[in-house]
Amino acid sequence: MRERESKFDVSSIPEITVVERLRNAGFELGPAVSQEDHVFAFARGVVESPQPGSVVARVRLDSQDGASLTVKVRHDNDLDRSEFAVSVDSHDEARNLLLAIGLVAVVTVRKRRRVVTVDEARSISFDVVEGLGSFVELECITPDDEGPLRLEEFELEVANALGSFPRVMAGYDRMMLSSRRGTQDG
Repeated sequence: MRERESKFDVSSIPEITVVERLRNAGFELGPAVSQEDHVFAFARGVVESPQPGSVVARVRLDSQDGASLTVKVRHDNDLDRSEFAVSVDSHDEARNLLLAIGLVAVVTVRKRRRVVTVDEARSISFDVVEGLGSFVELECITPDDEGPLRLEEFELEVANALGSFPRVMAGYDRMMLSSRRGTQDG
């Protein structure tokens, strides 16, 4: 299966406005959970400049679901990938496993997330990401051979509810690295 995402930067409006607009369109977000994602790759450049076939791993500590290990293989762009995930008993052991096979810790992303599952293939997340801002993320799970049409239709549906906001073409991991580089260079 293939995970396709769209992200919109909604930092320009209050959080409550985002929640109300989604609710008014029939999308009731669940309770907030805290997530801390530790991102690993064979080199930092794999995250900074992802190419088709790039592999990135993530160890997530979630305040509701516990720890998980995810491996993502990039396809056409940063938000189009195959994803493989498992629950793990120990966040630390998962990190040690990735380090043992030669991956390096690249960045940590902390966020508060509220999710609504629309159906078996589509969900909306409202994320407040430490150091980056607020985002609405649309996720669509499709068969590998299906094109992006289902996601594009979903984008239109949510855009009608939210209004027009800048689309973001990078994952939080890449955005975080870019913001840190800008801080260090500036």
